Amino acid sequence: MPKNDAAALKQLLTSDDPDRIARALALGPGAVAALLATLPEPDGLGFQPGWRVKRGRWPAVQRDLARVVCAHLDDPALDPYRPGFWRWVPPDLWADALLGEHAARTPDGIALVRVPAARVTLGEAGDSHEVVITRDLWVSTTLVTFALWQQVVGDAVAGVDPQSPAFVKHAGAVRFCNALSAREGLPPAYVDGRLASLDAPGYRLLTEAEWEHAARAGTDGDTYAGPVKVRYGQNPHLDPAIRYGEPRNGPVPPVATRLPNAFGLYDMLGLAWERVQDEWSPRRPRGVDPWHTGEDLPDEARGVHVRRGAEHVNFACLTTAHTRMDDRKARCAFRVCRKASEPRPIEPTVEAPAVVLSPWRHVALEIPHARPRALFTRDGLTWVGVAGSLATALHGVLACDADLMEVQHDLRTPWLVSDLHVVNRTLWAGLGPGQLVAWRSPDEPMRVVQEMTNAPVLASHGTDLLVGTTWQGLGVPDEVWIPGLRGKMLASVALDADRVYGGYDDGCVRVYDRGTGRRLRVLKTGGRVAIAPGVVWTADREGTITAHAAADGAVLRSFAHAKSNRYPLRLYVRGERILAWDDRSVGVYEPDGTRVSRWDCPDGHSVNAVFPIGADLHVAVADVECSGRVLRIEARSR
Repeated sequence: MPKNDAAALKQLLTSDDPDRIARALALGPGAVAALLATLPEPDGLGFQPGWRVKRGRWPAVQRDLARVVCAHLDDPALDPYRPGFWRWVPPDLWADALLGEHAARTPDGIALVRVPAARVTLGEAGDSHEVVITRDLWVSTTLVTFALWQQVVGDAVAGVDPQSPAFVKHAGAVRFCNALSAREGLPPAYVDGRLASLDAPGYRLLTEAEWEHAARAGTDGDTYAGPVKVRYGQNPHLDPAIRYGEPRNGPVPPVATRLPNAFGLYDMLGLAWERVQDEWSPRRPRGVDPWHTGEDLPDEARGVHVRRGAEHVNFACLTTAHTRMDDRKARCAFRVCRKASEPRPIEPTVEAPAVVLSPWRHVALEIPHARPRALFTRDGLTWVGVAGSLATALHGVLACDADLMEVQHDLRTPWLVSDLHVVNRTLWAGLGPGQLVAWRSPDEPMRVVQEMTNAPVLASHGTDLLVGTTWQGLGVPDEVWIPGLRGKMLASVALDADRVYGGYDDGCVRVYDRGTGRRLRVLKTGGRVAIAPGVVWTADREGTITAHAAADGAVLRSFAHAKSNRYPLRLYVRGERILAWDDRSVGVYEPDGTRVSRWDCPDGHSVNAVFPIGADLHVAVADVECSGRVLRIEARSR
């Protein structure tokens, strides 16, 4: 029967019957629910779900569908927050139909949807936490456009698309909110430029926690359209909903040209960076209705706010629901909200406690306010490359004794340290924006060896150092230089006596002749590479480790480690054993794939680097507070 009702409703909506709306409403909410269940996920605003509709009639069909759906929104048969529910009708058509409990339209024509209060998990894998939002909110479905800015504030803006986002400073967004509140007779939310209260009845910016809750719309992955599978390339499954990776010299696109999320909000990711209410802090918001007012900051540090969402020219890896930056020197747009309900208690979700398989045995070295990113042990010293938080910028290299009991040297660098190697008693480091630097001894000053286009990755063989960057390529100084590959990000490098290996983010390792630079072969089993005598080891994003014969690239064997949560698997070979890790776990394996040991990182931390030390491992981990630890972990069989 429901199937027949869905067919009858579809027939009415696509017909020319003047009484089609009344007859469609008479079929009831069950028919609407049945029809919506038959619709596949749309791949664009103009997509038709296989219906036979006369030319030019599809917008009218969408409008009629919106009217019928919204007439039954209060019925339990329909779930207005079901993923994909809003995606079948563009915002201008929803605007006339979405009136009542779940949506509204202001006198200035701004479409608002109701975002419910909730207890939600925000952040990313290895850096997540629970936040409670106690108020329902009315949130504008799109970013404020230049046309709306001119209509509300009165300032004329020439030479821009009136439907593109309005880029203003934080004070400009405050000015717009108060002007919009005054036009509707609401008390202003901002007094002397500062938000009076989250309970203020006027329009305001979303807090950072409210923004991420609204952006996720019930999802828990990288984006509301799915995971980011290719960090620096195209992700076709994201294209219908998110703008990213577009040319930097092109115009800013208009709003609402991609599909909305499950709450009916457009461009929460990818069109333009969005301003939020919180002042900048390296610590993510947590707790109940969190809002960083900045009152704990010194006067010289205030006035810097958080931006979220990324813009249409950014790589996909930045266009995620958990990406956050400060708004210094950034062009930012904004959307408005106001409270839709009074605060109310939100009951916690009852779940089984997480089981930590193997917490660390002891913390050997604490690194406050900085994250360890690289490790290397040589001649009785363990070198730790660190990246300071945005607040402290404590970048540099720490030299510790092998037992990590004492810091013997603290070498400061102007940028974060991306990689470390010790060759010929010289410490080499790759720095964040693109520098290769070196110290002949810890007591001598740092010298810049080469300026590069981006952070170099390093490897060594004997007394030779291999240097690689995405854009410039890779090679051993004073030998043949191998150019970079256009459009492919260099992820790892390796070197032996005869060959140079480059692993790229397309999941392939290119093998080159060290003497001539000629490419010998391509190994298509992952973009991470490590070398053992006669064997080339590769690893892919799915956690599969593969052994190839070094002579001809033939596959010898493969085995599974674990699927990576956030980063591709990384490899290191010491003797015959293979050391593999991602951000959540570390494994030690025999050449036949037998696992010697495994260590799982506790919740709230992520693995950044690993290096063998005798029979044990040094493991660098970072926590959500932008602080780190270097641990000594047993690597014995168990």
